[in-house]
Amino acid sequence: MTLHSRVLLLVTAFWLSSCEMPSFFQEHLQRATGLIKKKNQESAAAKAQRNGEILQEMIRVIWLDEPESAEMFGEWLNSLNEGASIEGIYNGLIHNQTYRRREQSSESANVEALKAFIEMMLDLQSDLSQSMDRGALEAGFRNLSVYGLKRILGDEALARLRRFRSPLDLSKWYGPWAAHMTRFNVDFGLKQRNLSEADFHEQWSMQASPGSLDWEVLNRVHRVLNTMNGRK
Repeated sequence: MTLHSRVLLLVTAFWLSSCEMPSFFQEHLQRATGLIKKKNQESAAAKAQRNGEILQEMIRVIWLDEPESAEMFGEWLNSLNEGASIEGIYNGLIHNQTYRRREQSSESANVEALKAFIEMMLDLQSDLSQSMDRGALEAGFRNLSVYGLKRILGDEALARLRRFRSPLDLSKWYGPWAAHMTRFNVDFGLKQRNLSEADFHEQWSMQASPGSLDWEVLNRVHRVLNTMNGRK
């Protein structure tokens, strides 16, 4: 068995057994607070475990379900290990036939989810000279399932992130935005994510990789809609 196969087997076993505290977030938290002074070269096994934790959370939060099979999980994990971006994996998970079937077969989202969708959409479009107003958003999206709202809002979140001209501008936006998202009283999966201190989130984002930051934003908008529509 090759080293790559052994790593893949270990991380697939991790997926089956689950884990409470993702190391990818803890590592960035430690860097932001000065507990790690120098970045050490990451081993293949550590990278695979970190990617496995991210992928596991992504699938559960986006699909509201477990991976369809260990083989499918392994294929996505292999892509991450070979350098695929978080944005690429996210688009693959949300713009595919499996997700589309869930979106089309589910009933319309409830009033609470639609209201949260509108609030978050207006926040994400606040920098645009022309954006949809509340009435247009309600009329245009009231019949969509929560999966449809999640897909549209996720695309809008990624578009917002790409409009920043510098990492510093992004961090200055992310801190207050992440703190403001706690107004929904939703569990974002880790106690550090639930903190309402803008400075903490801003400092964390300055140390985070672009992919990790992408997922922190996407994770929040998905979890809010999941919870408001009756799922956690």
